[in-house]
Amino acid sequence: VTVTFDPATNKITVTGDGVKMVTDLEVNSITVVGNGEDNWLNGVAWGVDAEVNHMTQVSDKVYQIKYENIESADDAYQFKFAANDDWAASWGLPEQSATPIGEEFDLAFNGQNMLLNTVSAGFEEDSLVDVTITLDLTKFDYPSRSGAKATVKVEPSTEEPTTTEPTTEEPTTTPAADTTYVVAGTENLTGYEWVGTPDAAPENVMTADGSVFTKTFSAVPAGESYQLKVVANTGDEQKWIGLDGTDNNV
Repeated sequence: VTVTFDPATNKITVTGDGVKMVTDLEVNSITVVGNGEDNWLNGVAWGVDAEVNHMTQVSDKVYQIKYENIESADDAYQFKFAANDDWAASWGLPEQSATPIGEEFDLAFNGQNMLLNTVSAGFEEDSLVDVTITLDLTKFDYPSRSGAKATVKVEPSTEEPTTTEPTTEEPTTTPAADTTYVVAGTENLTGYEWVGTPDAAPENVMTADGSVFTKTFSAVPAGESYQLKVVANTGDEQKWIGLDGTDNNV
């Protein structure tokens, strides 16, 4: 491999058998990845290759997707952008925090999770909203990994509410559903990429030991790239629990 530098132009050239200088990111697909539940991310949790969350290219290097009838919540929704169904090229924020709503903001290459807080934007909690997410890569510079921008637009859902006929039938008491705890995280630890349901990842279901729950992963190579959360599955509901009960990954 031969590296050539011209101080007059600051141009660097690399040549050699089989050498190819990568100057731009080839994008075949963009996926919105996050803690999907109900209509948010079509119910797919951390599915980096989920076609249902592939964004539509609306113009050159500009991608968009819309999620309808999302329950307004306070920092309950997390998401990132991933290129080509893989984590090798992704975008988030420099640190995990709430995204601006209604204005364009800068993204960090392979950054942290973005939080969507629709309540702070003036939408009453549990009211239904539509969320339109746009990723703009027109000014993205691959060598410096900078220039990517995004916009999040939130507006009231236009779906007509369902009217339930009153009933005189005596209400029945449904017993509380048991909770199953699953360890979800990076594939290099759990064998799955952020899968937290017991049916989809039965090997990662935690075992009760008195009032606490345990899951042991054996023969894990020493490393620094493991991430995880505990997912509480109660009936059809999921709660993702991070470090000290926060949204941050362990």
